[in-house]
Amino acid sequence: MMPPADPTPSIPYVRSICNNAVMLAQSSTQAILRAHLEKHGHYVEVGTEFCSLEQHDDKVTANLAKNIAGEKLLESVDCRWLVATDGGRSAVRKQLSLTFQGDPIVGGAVELAPLVSDRASLLQAFKKGSDRDDIVFGDIINVAEWSNRVFLAGDAAHVHTPAGGQGLNSSIQDAERSPVDEGEDLRANAYGSQKSDVLRAGDRAPDAPDLVDGEGKTYTLLRVFGPTHHTVVIFSTSEEVLESYLSLLRAYLKGIVRTLVVSPQGSSGRSKVDGVDTIVVDDGGHAYATYGASDKEAIAVAVRPDGVVGAIVHGAEGLRRYFEKIFL
Repeated sequence: MMPPADPTPSIPYVRSICNNAVMLAQSSTQAILRAHLEKHGHYVEVGTEFCSLEQHDDKVTANLAKNIAGEKLLESVDCRWLVATDGGRSAVRKQLSLTFQGDPIVGGAVELAPLVSDRASLLQAFKKGSDRDDIVFGDIINVAEWSNRVFLAGDAAHVHTPAGGQGLNSSIQDAERSPVDEGEDLRANAYGSQKSDVLRAGDRAPDAPDLVDGEGKTYTLLRVFGPTHHTVVIFSTSEEVLESYLSLLRAYLKGIVRTLVVSPQGSSGRSKVDGVDTIVVDDGGHAYATYGASDKEAIAVAVRPDGVVGAIVHGAEGLRRYFEKIFL
């Protein structure tokens, strides 16, 4: 454990939410996650081995082998989706014959490379990385949506995380951003299964410019979002509605969840409100239009630290249920 620290002239960028860092062992993390799963009636089975699978139009059949008192018992499980989280040597990935190329990470070195910004640079980078000059790229003829029912996550999908570590972090992010969504509002759909112009949970949170606060300072939504906090954007001017949300949000540690209140175009906005980090008027009308909000019905949008929409709710109860799944 690190002692709490305040900003100093030599280290001026200590954030309040990072003052007290704690190292949590993987065994403890697993125990916490398993206990939370059990609250919802889900249990992690040990001594169970994946053997094979068959994909069908409406389901996946997984064939398992369980070791009970030294005896191997075979079992078949039918499911709508199969998510492989069986590590870097994933048996599921191997059965699907998916490629898993790459080299072990080299420690003690930092490689800086420019981002590819156009087609010519992309093709040049491909040729350099593959050492192949005989591959000719033509025009894209067709882009088809996926239709299979098996997904890889965690080390089964990749072991090349940005820092050569952080495997648990990226595995949890894989699960959170899985194309499969079993949430209450989207049980009938899987992310990516159909195109829609309607913003929904799982989409990248869009930007909106021309947000003006009471002092005339302008903002964009992307300036408000950040990787160190959740952001709740409340589209409403009703004092009663705001208080219903704020009474819930005040219970969370300050800095973990930031709030932004957006008033509709043409309104006078609101003065400072306790518990609200920023209050702006949608001067250009972009935020209300992009997020499907209206001055007749209040909504709140929760944006995750990675910039993805976590929830769109029409009341404080929906926001409470969402954060119950985030903060264990």
